[in-house]
Amino acid sequence: MESLFHWIGEVSKIINAITVVIGLGLAILNFLRDKPKIKIDLQWDLKSFNAELYDPSKLWGVVSVTNIGRRPIFVSHLELEPRISGTCYYLPESISGTKLLEGDPPKKYIISQEGVEQYSSCWRKMRVAMTDGAGKKHYSKPVKNKPSWVK
Repeated sequence: MESLFHWIGEVSKIINAITVVIGLGLAILNFLRDKPKIKIDLQWDLKSFNAELYDPSKLWGVVSVTNIGRRPIFVSHLELEPRISGTCYYLPESISGTKLLEGDPPKKYIISQEGVEQYSSCWRKMRVAMTDGAGKKHYSKPVKNKPSWVK
């Protein structure tokens, strides 16, 4: 009888150990799944169509910020980084900040292409940096297609 109780105790220890490992694994998976994830796209050479604010004879850049994660994220501000000499330019529309929830439509920001040609030597390295409410920076990928303002 004593060996039966000993055997039951050993089996319960094994079951507890397995349960703890599974619980830890699920907690880690939930943590990794629920991290904020941001997608930032930068596009150049877009024309305005039926928009009174933007001159249709000029070309514009558009930054699109999308929350593809499960947690809400606060967009503090956006910067255009030519990546030379540490210079960066804030996008004025983004200064007020905005909150992006899971499933929200992308937030769009318009950039004038006037004056950007001075950075034509480093256009491949140019990107947009978004700072979130926690102070973490998220970056867009560099543009693949050569913009019209590159000399």
